[in-house]
Amino acid sequence: MDAALALLDEPAGPVLVDFPEVIEDSSGEPLSCQLPPRMDADTAPEVDEARGIKPAYDRALAKNGRTNVGRLAEADGVPELVESFIRIREGTDWTEAGVPDNNLMEATKDIMSYYEEAASELAGHVPAARSAESWFFRETATGKLLKDVKVVLHQAKVPIWFYITPVMQK
Repeated sequence: MDAALALLDEPAGPVLVDFPEVIEDSSGEPLSCQLPPRMDADTAPEVDEARGIKPAYDRALAKNGRTNVGRLAEADGVPELVESFIRIREGTDWTEAGVPDNNLMEATKDIMSYYEEAASELAGHVPAARSAESWFFRETATGKLLKDVKVVLHQAKVPIWFYITPVMQK
């Protein structure tokens, strides 16, 4: 940061400076972290998973003092958002699935943020760029659920289908 701010002192621009630090894009590499074991075999795997990572999410929140969760639901409400997406996958019309304000895009952002913030605690470090996102969509039941819902919405010709998952997460 200091090196970037030092560029403001240059007498003329544009200024090109090589820095020794390299930030590698590891978006194709999922984060390596272990999900907690199933706690309740009578609950949908996605909901059980969302409940199971809550302690990790809580630790991340306590450590960082901030969260990106809360657009439509607080962290305690994420399992209910997940249940809404399960209903969509199972055939309930998206407008009747129980997503607050029928705002699927904000609901997916809350779910993804919740998981990605918990992932940093599960992994024990701050993940590289997009690696927690890749982990979420490749390694979690809920990430796979969102990919399934995207397909369901696309087949139903719901225009917002495209925004359910990031473009890189097919």
